[in-house]
Amino acid sequence: MKANLNTDKVIILFYPQFAGGKFLMNCLALSKNATFQNSEIARKDLELKDYKIDENFHYNFKLDAALKSLPPNKKECINWKNYEYGCIQFFNWNCSSSDYFDMENDCKDEIKILSNRTDTNFFIVSHTTTGLQKILNYFKNAKIIMLTEFNHFLIKSANLKSNKSFDKGEYHIARWEKQFDTINKKFNIDYIMSYKNIFNEDNFLDDLKNLYDELGYEDYNKELIRKFYRAYISLHY
Repeated sequence: MKANLNTDKVIILFYPQFAGGKFLMNCLALSKNATFQNSEIARKDLELKDYKIDENFHYNFKLDAALKSLPPNKKECINWKNYEYGCIQFFNWNCSSSDYFDMENDCKDEIKILSNRTDTNFFIVSHTTTGLQKILNYFKNAKIIMLTEFNHFLIKSANLKSNKSFDKGEYHIARWEKQFDTINKKFNIDYIMSYKNIFNEDNFLDDLKNLYDELGYEDYNKELIRKFYRAYISLHY
């Protein structure tokens, strides 16, 4: 099987590093309409979906998968990348690579399977307009979700997850803002997700419900997502 590069099930999360895009991705993957950026988990997720296993069991599996993407405590946040799911693990590629990659044939089997289905969104990340264009060169029908109003959160996040002197939130914000003209001129952003309410639980969950509705996801489960939200956000206080 080859990957179907004409699929419309790819969603690109577009945001600067440390802005919290993987969190949003996992919130969306708690829906049966999407899956996680992890090959083994995605395969199991699809099996549970296809075999129509008890819904509570399936959603609990998804919640467990989301929680496993988080470090166990705030001290361990410095090793965040050891826990989170990612593009290289999922696709065999990420958009920062300068090497030629045959996406149709050399991506992981789970991408080939997902791209030939019509019922499940799957995710890839870009932090730059250059990376965004690389992804669209492969998946021309991909949709884009762009994060906005994340500066306060990004600065906290960068301080938690990196001890490199150059790797501060202000650097990533400035780098992101330099791309605005290119974003507006070259790309059609399909969905916007604001993080202005990221530290206000009920308001943020309402914002997420609106995004679920825009995406056509009909299984928004506020209490399920709340459990993941609280586990995630507690690491950022």
